[in-house]
Amino acid sequence: MSARWNFVVLAAIIALLLPIFWSRMESVGAAMDEGALLVYPELILHGKVPYRDFETVYPPGNLYLLASTYALFGADIRVERMLGMAYRLALIVGIFGIARRWGVIAGAGAAAITGSLLVCSDLLAVPSIAAIPFAVFSLWAVGSDATRRRAFLGGILAGVALLCRIDFALAISISAVPLMAGLPRRQILLYLLGVTMALMPLLFFAAIIGPAKLADALFFYPVFRLNPTRRLPITAADPACWYAMWLQVAGCAITVVAAITALASRRDHARGRMLLAVALLSAGTIPYALQRFDFPHVLFASFIPLGFTVVGLVTLLQLRGSEARRRWIAPLAATAVLTSVIAASLPFVRDYFLTMVRIGYSRQRGADPMIPASGGLGYKVVHRGRSFFLADEITALTTGEILDELERISEPGQRLVVGPEDFRRTIYNDTFIYHLMPQLVPATYFLEMNPRSANAANS
Repeated sequence: MSARWNFVVLAAIIALLLPIFWSRMESVGAAMDEGALLVYPELILHGKVPYRDFETVYPPGNLYLLASTYALFGADIRVERMLGMAYRLALIVGIFGIARRWGVIAGAGAAAITGSLLVCSDLLAVPSIAAIPFAVFSLWAVGSDATRRRAFLGGILAGVALLCRIDFALAISISAVPLMAGLPRRQILLYLLGVTMALMPLLFFAAIIGPAKLADALFFYPVFRLNPTRRLPITAADPACWYAMWLQVAGCAITVVAAITALASRRDHARGRMLLAVALLSAGTIPYALQRFDFPHVLFASFIPLGFTVVGLVTLLQLRGSEARRRWIAPLAATAVLTSVIAASLPFVRDYFLTMVRIGYSRQRGADPMIPASGGLGYKVVHRGRSFFLADEITALTTGEILDELERISEPGQRLVVGPEDFRRTIYNDTFIYHLMPQLVPATYFLEMNPRSANAANS
């Protein structure tokens, strides 16, 4: 009966969030970042190899997941965003699966807060949002009656997370330590075997392009050359970024204190270790926000810390009191307090969430509401049956005219370069154009125009 009740609660949360997620299917696209998510997997389906035939600074995991999805359903922006929505729903399921160990209300509160933050992000299937649910599911598998099979599965999931974002290695490693401490040696070895097997594809790329070039593509270039050029001045950041950051830090601190308190009480070491694991994973995602201190990156870094803050608060509130307080009052109070703090300190997020709720449910009823600019819905440009969503009507019309003219003067199989006006300043480009002109061949290794890459001396 308990398992059925858990399923009903989780299904209700997802059912409430689905219309809001669905309303994001036509949001404004990211010309370069989402363009890469559309172009690179299709190149893979045509036999191209990342790092050898085109540049990317991310591990191959997410690209090959996208390529597999496109092989089944076609290369289309809606298919890409459906996978992005699947990643987000999987994260909600994973957080609920862990948090429900503190009661179904705690699980519902953690999942609802995470889901509310997720619907404020676009549905792009970016590598970071691909890695996070795999990391959470890894902890769920290892920390839930870790049989040998679960330990091995947890290792596989952790390895897949690393294949999507290699820079999450520290967060995934430190979060696994508390759970490993409670496992027999055989289970630990099976976990490590799972991680190793999941990372085996990297040997394939190392064999094709060479270990040194692979290390440069995945680590040295993005960390030491690209990352400094993409940083934003922290001192000039919007106050909302700082408020969100301090909320994450406070949430991590609460969860760590709750985990240490639970372990010290010696009443439930299994839950204490799990709580410490999710606290360390939460803390490990905070550097993601600092690498480019704007609100989208800060928001992405908040999904895990703020969701699991509910569990930390519940743990502290359940230390004393009656059975009713431990089972009902504590999780309800924790969810209400955290929701109120987020709404009060981040009014932009609160207002944006309410806007998306109105848009999502108005569309579900077939209405056509007046969509404010904050709704983020884009203007569609369509070419050769493929579409992309741009920020304003003039840009969409102009882009359509450019594509029609390009169609007129070109022949299939000719080579196309999409770049900035001045190739000495390669800070951005409209990579999505390659997707809308599939009959033309990309003529450059640099399909994204990042600083210190496409304009480097040896490029």
